[in-house]
Amino acid sequence: MNTRKLKDISVSFISLVSKGANRKTIIWKTDKNGKEDDSMKEKIKEIRIVKTDEEKRMVYGIVYSPDEVDTDGDYANAEEIEKAAHRFMVDGRAGYSVDKQHDYHPEYGYVAESWIVKEKDNLFPDDAGAWAVGIKVIDENTWEEIKKGEITGLSMAGNAHFEMEDKEFNKFFSFLKKALGMEKNNNKESEDDMDEKKVKEIVSTMIDEKTKAIEKSLSVKIDGMAKKMDESLDKIEKAYVQKQAETQTTQTQTQEKVVENDKKVSELEKSIKDLTVAFGTMTNAIISKGDNTPSNENTDEEKSVFSNVVHV
Repeated sequence: MNTRKLKDISVSFISLVSKGANRKTIIWKTDKNGKEDDSMKEKIKEIRIVKTDEEKRMVYGIVYSPDEVDTDGDYANAEEIEKAAHRFMVDGRAGYSVDKQHDYHPEYGYVAESWIVKEKDNLFPDDAGAWAVGIKVIDENTWEEIKKGEITGLSMAGNAHFEMEDKEFNKFFSFLKKALGMEKNNNKESEDDMDEKKVKEIVSTMIDEKTKAIEKSLSVKIDGMAKKMDESLDKIEKAYVQKQAETQTTQTQTQEKVVENDKKVSELEKSIKDLTVAFGTMTNAIISKGDNTPSNENTDEEKSVFSNVVHV
């Protein structure tokens, strides 16, 4: 697992909170250049209240333990934790750093005791190297909440720089250097030495992680391609349906025009037929009238008209 080693830790507030689940979620961080880590934003580390002293209104808890990797893969060594504890005191934050439920109003108490846990510590015998505090509660209502069990933990907030590293990879790399004779082992066994089984586990883990990353990348790409293909097919189908509708409309309009033209042709043919019949009737009437006109023989009237004509 990739881890981040915290450096230059600065604790701003130690808050009295209703639930101390000891989630081991570390504080708000910045990178080693002082730039805010946008992926983390502000986070807290909840600390269980280990002991209360009702007579003195004191509560005790561990602020930070060395080399404990939290859920975000962050940790600090004993040296950095000691520096953070000393910095907290030098900066004078002991008197105005205790707020409640992260309201950033340091008016409920103060850090009366601060120490680096030694071996066989009376309160924290299993936390050598950790930073412990004792908080004096001065607010009456807050102390009543502690007694009722409504406030059960501490929670710190602050910032730190970090360095990315992979502890398992570092061990693996060290093993390889020793195996290749690039690093002397001095025949001393340590807790960080690796055997063949451990190496195989690390290599297998690295391969599995890489395989999963590749599978995830391919899955995303395939899903993207499938989505684009579906969208393209959908567009083609819609265009086809629209074209079919347009073709059907055109065919309907053409059929209507054909019917209309056929009707006009029929009407024209009927008109021509009617005219032909009428023209025939008229022709017959003229012929019939011609048959009833006088013959070429001179009538008495014609004779009288030409009777005085002198013939030469």
